[in-house]
Amino acid sequence: MSNYPDPIHYKGSSMYPTLKNGDAMEIISYDNRKILEGDVIVFQTPDMGVSVVHRIINIDSGTIRTKGDNRRDADSWIVKPQDVQGRVVFVKRGKRRFKIYGGYYGRLTGLWRRSVNKYKIFLNELLHNPYMYLSNSGIFTIFLKWFNPRILTFRSEKGVEIQIMARNYIIGRRLADSNEWLIKKPFRLIFNDRYLKEIELNTKREIT
Repeated sequence: MSNYPDPIHYKGSSMYPTLKNGDAMEIISYDNRKILEGDVIVFQTPDMGVSVVHRIINIDSGTIRTKGDNRRDADSWIVKPQDVQGRVVFVKRGKRRFKIYGGYYGRLTGLWRRSVNKYKIFLNELLHNPYMYLSNSGIFTIFLKWFNPRILTFRSEKGVEIQIMARNYIIGRRLADSNEWLIKKPFRLIFNDRYLKEIELNTKREIT
């Protein structure tokens, strides 16, 4: 295990909101310290040898199980102590510096994050159908004039990406290699399926 003399920047969303994309992590090696459940560790995956930052959820007979705070399921990897490169102890986000708790308090943090995520998943599944019904009803399309959306297109080797901008914010996009629209909530209530199909048809006319 080795110390990191300089902060390592976190990439991804699997540890959100404990870690956010771009956070500067301060990492220390364990040396002779004990690896504990609840620690947020940097380790190499046994299969690909890729560095991952996740929280320890179980230690049993020298094997370590991990999970991202923002993940529904535990990691499939079985991590060994020699795979662990260090523990995340602090994070710098902008001008603020946060302590990343491990051990007992880390376990409580992980449990809280998992409970919140399960609640969010349950709520999203419960409200999905009513939400889509309201969206496709067209009730909220009256707000389109207020948003005055702009449609931007970007060509690439994969095709054409379409973006919807409103008041200088990107609120939706359809990637070049996908047929699925990614619309930020609650804007999906305003930009319903009919409106999105019109955008696609107009884009096809413009590029042909």
